[in-house]
Amino acid sequence: MAFTLKQLRYFVAAAELGSITKATKTLYISQPSISAAIGHLEEEFGIELFVRHQAKGLSLTPTGKRFVGAANRLLLQADSLNQYVTSLVTEIGGTVDVGCMVTLAPLVMPSAIASFKRRYPAATVNCHEFDHEQLIKGLHDGSLEMAAMYDLTTPAEFDFVPIAKFPTYALVPLGHHLEGSGSVSLEQLAPEPLVLLDLPHTAQYFRSLFELRGLKPNIAMRTHSPHMARSLVANGLGYSLLNAPARNDRAFDGNPIRSVPLADDIAPLNLGIATQRGQRLTRTASEFLEHMTNAPVVAT
Repeated sequence: MAFTLKQLRYFVAAAELGSITKATKTLYISQPSISAAIGHLEEEFGIELFVRHQAKGLSLTPTGKRFVGAANRLLLQADSLNQYVTSLVTEIGGTVDVGCMVTLAPLVMPSAIASFKRRYPAATVNCHEFDHEQLIKGLHDGSLEMAAMYDLTTPAEFDFVPIAKFPTYALVPLGHHLEGSGSVSLEQLAPEPLVLLDLPHTAQYFRSLFELRGLKPNIAMRTHSPHMARSLVANGLGYSLLNAPARNDRAFDGNPIRSVPLADDIAPLNLGIATQRGQRLTRTASEFLEHMTNAPVVAT
């Protein structure tokens, strides 16, 4: 059934005042507009709302009396929704759904969320840890308001605000023959067993670094977990390539690992905040976006 809140408001005003003429003066709306609204409701619902008394105004039918009660409840709900949406736009509170690249979430998000909560205790930030494809999907379907991600094949319909640069580096086990090098080239790494971080777009990116130089990596193992990659490397099962900064020289299982810079001229990946272009963010989401843009990111 097709009707508008405006039509309901016109009907309720006429019902409460008992006159279209009085409703016209109260709402500053022309009489034909109010009459047309009431007529539309009666036709749409197949009911008679008023008994028209010539020169004596209107009186509600029994059905009209029940209808005006239901209309009033709906209008109150609409007003409540309007107030709620207004508060989302004007007040800093409520919930923000933020996605983050799974490899970076533990490094970037906890401190950002904690410092934001100290400033705005009424706000809640839900962090969703996804791979690159899942982040893009979440932005497209509206389940995420923004996403902290690398600038890997970022769709043109997204706005992207860079916040940090993360260079690619090699991770090797303690005692590896390349550990003592000041830097290591992809040509040196190519024949070595590679523990590939096998996430969508991430794996393609690391393979492309070799392919652009006419090299083929020796992929020995694959994993979706950066923690697993670090532990596999620490146990001597190969080296890995990563961008997320290493905050210590131990893997998750406690075994030692070492980070070695790449000698090749490779542009670092940009970490940034992506949002749907043209999307109107809530006030809380806008504040968190600014907070992420200006807050210190994990040291590189």
